[in-house]
Amino acid sequence: MQGTKRCDCVFYEGNDVYFVEFKLRAEDRDATDDRRIETRLTEAWEQLLTTVLLFEEQGFITRDHRISAYAYVGYGPIIPAPTTTILNLAEEFDNLIRFSADFDVKDSALF
Repeated sequence: MQGTKRCDCVFYEGNDVYFVEFKLRAEDRDATDDRRIETRLTEAWEQLLTTVLLFEEQGFITRDHRISAYAYVGYGPIIPAPTTTILNLAEEFDNLIRFSADFDVKDSALF
């Protein structure tokens, strides 16, 4: 999988495994002019899926783990998240991996 894009980070907390990908809008880009929302969402989904599949293949996650995948794509109140797209991606995500997983899209992250 050399050269394959993977998600930004993975966290383990007991049996919970969290996969995270950040695709935030550049600060200098006006939110009302952002036409790349769907593209950022799709790219984040692909990277999360690739990473989860790799972890399954390598045995880093098993049936005992609860998997959550989060795409942080920088949606704001001006541009709502495309709900239909998110639901379709979540369903496809769950269908493509061996173990059950939750896929969610967030507009911000707090640390």
